Amino acid sequence: MRRRDFQNHSMYPIASLFEPWINSFFNDNCDKRGIVYGSRAIPIDLVEKDDKYSLYLNLPGINKQDVKISQHKDVLSIKVSKAGGNESEGKTYHYKEIYKGEMQREIKLPADCDKENIKASMDNGVLKFTIPKIEPEPHKEIVLE
Repeated sequence: MRRRDFQNHSMYPIASLFEPWINSFFNDNCDKRGIVYGSRAIPIDLVEKDDKYSLYLNLPGINKQDVKISQHKDVLSIKVSKAGGNESEGKTYHYKEIYKGEMQREIKLPADCDKENIKASMDNGVLKFTIPKIEPEPHKEIVLE
């Protein structure tokens, strides 16, 4: 018995609906330029304490000069570039899983954080942000007339 081709959309029209989701699950979340986005790109931990948030990004093998951080309104963007070089010349790879290229992660900052006083440091491949909290602006009550 011959195995049927799942990609044959004329036989399985419902398959075409799930194909983008399945591909995004098994492949890196890349744009056309090859920049990786999303939670699979850079793992994070966000910890809340009484007076601050601590955000940790796991960046093993990345140097400080390869990290670019920017903030626009309430979004913190982290872009990492890891150069590849011409490693394959004269070599036969049996496995090649170490990532080279660009990754990006965007994190929406909480409403109660002090966006003007965010501090960042990097130690042993862990990028740490300390984000102080501020008192949230109280809701204004509107009186019905």
